[in-house]
Parts: sequence; structure tokens; C-alpha cells
Amino acid sequence: MAIESSPQIAVEDNCIQTNTFKILKEKKYVINQVKRLKKDISYTIKIIPNELFLIEKGVNSSEMEKALQEINKETICYFEFESISKRDLIKQHLSGNLDEAISYLSSGIINDFYMINMNNDTVRPLFVHFERNFHVAPFERILLSFPDSHQNEITEFFYDDKIFGNGLMNFPLTQDLFTSNY
Repeated sequence: MAIESSPQIAVEDNCIQTNTFKILKEKKYVINQVKRLKKDISYTIKIIPNELFLIEKGVNSSEMEKALQEINKETICYFEFESISKRDLIKQHLSGNLDEAISYLSSGIINDFYMINMNNDTVRPLFVHFERNFHVAPFERILLSFPDSHQNEITEFFYDDKIFGNGLMNFPLTQDLFTSNY
């Protein structure tokens, strides 16, 4: 598996968009990502091709077509929070109310995300899944799925950071950076 990155393009102040390429089984997948820095936290949205997501979750080739049909009209994203100083965000910012914070990251945070598509429709996530790392990594990751959307139809992604108190942030997506997977 090879991973390459394209040049970074500044979309706005403190907001950078890049593409990362992953090659699996001689097929190249494009992961579109936008990163925004706010105070001491880096926020990154990574839009994952559905087939790559399924491969990484262990779906084998004989089940792939059926699994792809099930998530055909969804956009799957990873949203990551990372301390710029590489320290544990939970311990650094939320140690006083740990149970409440984990509960919020696990379910309540779904209301803090939305995206805008090319028709200017607001699309809310179908589900969120907080991937706990139990203080092993300096970042936290949330898996999001947006219904009735295709990756190349997204124009802007929004996150209202209530957990770390950094407020509403937009992540503009420059459509000319979206390239088809091949």
C-alpha cells in the first residue's frame, strides 16, 4: 500500500485542503481532506471513498458489490481532532467531566455536524461513531455518514465545536481538487 499526498491549497485563513492517495490492490483511491486550525487544536475532515472504507473494514471482494450497493448514496467521512502539541485532547481539555465528554462524543455530537451540497441543501449526518483510542493516540476520531449525497456534490462541511468551545467552523471544499478514483 502506497500513500502519497498532493500539494496543499489554502482555501481560507487557517484552512488547508489536500488530497491523499492510497493504493490498494493496484487501485488508486483519493481521500479528500480539509484541515482547520483553531487555538491549539487541528480539525480535519477526511472524505473516504466508499470502496476504500469497506476494504479497510474487512469486506472481502465477494461481498464488495452488495456492500457498495448498501452505502451507494452515502458520503463517509472521518472527522479528527488533534492537539497541535500532540498531547491527549481528552486529558488536556475534558478531564473534569470525562464520562459526560465521552457520552457527548459518542452520541450528542451528531447535532454539531452538517454539510451543504451543490443544490444548497443542508444535509445532517445519518449516524456518528466515536472511535475511542483510550488515550493511546494524540487525536480523537469520529466516523460520520451523510445520506443521499455523493462525494463530488459536497461544497462545504460545517462543525459547531461545543465540546472544546471553539464554535462554528466551515470547511470549504474546492471542487477542482476532487478527482475520480481509478
